[in-house]
Amino acid sequence: MGHSVTFGIKPKEGVRVVELLNDLERDPSGRYKLPNLQSGSPLEIVVRLAVPTTEAGATLHLADFDLSYIGQDSKLPEKSKAKFQVEFAAAEVVDALEEDPSVAQAVLLLINARARREVAEHIDRGDPRSAKSSLAAAMGATDQMFLRAPSPELRKELNDLAGIDEDLDIDDTLARKLGLYQRYNRRTGKEYLNGRAARLVALPGGLFMKFTFEEFDGHILQISTTTSALSTPVRQSHSVDRCRRWGTRRLWKAYVARVLRNSELCSESRLTS
Repeated sequence: MGHSVTFGIKPKEGVRVVELLNDLERDPSGRYKLPNLQSGSPLEIVVRLAVPTTEAGATLHLADFDLSYIGQDSKLPEKSKAKFQVEFAAAEVVDALEEDPSVAQAVLLLINARARREVAEHIDRGDPRSAKSSLAAAMGATDQMFLRAPSPELRKELNDLAGIDEDLDIDDTLARKLGLYQRYNRRTGKEYLNGRAARLVALPGGLFMKFTFEEFDGHILQISTTTSALSTPVRQSHSVDRCRRWGTRRLWKAYVARVLRNSELCSESRLTS
């Protein structure tokens, strides 16, 4: 949809931006830099504002938000704007409001992204115990929210955090890299991969299986497979469990061989170079 994307916040008089949880980089003008806009790939941004006391019943214009980018089709600068205004209510009315699960989840996931950064910093200082403590706090908060309002995103978050926790018991360096990989994905909404390698394997009946390896700092963090026939739509696709502890790319053939042995489509196939 667009590239060279920036995000601007203009608080009104008396309103102050306290924090933007995404930890986004800024351009020379102070605007926040965002990844390219892609249809179907939302990016949740959480902003905390300090708002002046206002009488109940009053409506106040708090801030303006705008998104600037270069349109993919038009190749021209484009901008979208939104005005944020709220109606104030008495304190007892506000206190009785229910928590919005989607907002609470977005806040938690971005806070967890910062917890991953803390884990990496503790590992860099040679303090795995503190790394475990920071991770345990994030896992506990996520588990509590999942019990209150379960969702696929929170389930995935729990699994991701558990993966880091497992790696801390085996390899601090790999746990650090996995945590930073997940953190970057969360706070920017895009995949941060040092490399993406693909291998094609011939299957019986003219089928091919494609193995895609997602790497981060030389370690394979995820492998996905797709089975298809040439010049036809994909017939079957399935995900393979993340192989955090498999190490570097040199082990990919052993992994592919195992998948092939377990595949009904290719029990007698051999690896091709």
